[in-house]
Amino acid sequence: PMDLPPGVEFAPDHPPRPPPRRSAADELADIEYVIDRLVKHGINEDGDGYLVRVHWAGYDRGSDTWEPASVLPESLLRKYEQKNKLPPGELSRRPSVE
Repeated sequence: PMDLPPGVEFAPDHPPRPPPRRSAADELADIEYVIDRLVKHGINEDGDGYLVRVHWAGYDRGSDTWEPASVLPESLLRKYEQKNKLPPGELSRRPSVE
């Protein structure tokens, strides 16, 4: 339904306007995704940062995604670095290309 100009009202017997429909993007925004574990890492296409493969809780391996290390929780990055014998803070630094 279109908006009415100022000062114009619907007739008293006019049905109420339905509430706006939520888009698919709105529905997805309400879902909370939980990281199960960090799987592996690599350098992004630009060579100026790291990407980390994330396994999401409740999903199969086919749903894993590559996420920039900069958006992941520091605590998870530190645990991943320790487990994989990387220098502390490595995934937060700019990669050195050798």
